[in-house]
Amino acid sequence: MAPIVTYVHIAALAVISIGSLCIAWHDFKTLTISNRSVLLMLLVAVVVSVTRQPMAPVTDAAIGLLFFGCGFLFWVIGAMGAGDAKLYLPLGIALGPIAVMPYLLALCLFSLLFLIAVKLAARHQPTNPVFARLSQLGREKGLPYAVPMALAFVAAQIVTVSVFGT
Repeated sequence: MAPIVTYVHIAALAVISIGSLCIAWHDFKTLTISNRSVLLMLLVAVVVSVTRQPMAPVTDAAIGLLFFGCGFLFWVIGAMGAGDAKLYLPLGIALGPIAVMPYLLALCLFSLLFLIAVKLAARHQPTNPVFARLSQLGREKGLPYAVPMALAFVAAQIVTVSVFGT
């Protein structure tokens, strides 16, 4: 039987995965990410980190701060919204070192697919609400970058658990 810490870790990963998808959906609809959502994600990310391994919080904090630093730089140059930049902190902490590379690869893939979907939808007048929003985003300034971030996070967790078992 697995220790209770393992169950808490798995539950926290599920919460942060579902939470990131909910934040992404809200960002998709409104182009905003609330500070409260990021703080809640940060609390859950800390739970994920402390239930991973004894030295994990140090490594995870470094990863989270590195991701946040990159997001901050993107925000400064106008390439990303502040909410997206802040979201990198809890996602980076929750990823852990094993999932960073799968996350970055998935982020590149989902970012490219999202950008293609926005560009294609902008050429048409779709009736489906999701495609209509994609079309609208193609004509506006700013993209909800939390969408590819959340999809990449979930994909990285699936890959990490299925390949490494952690």
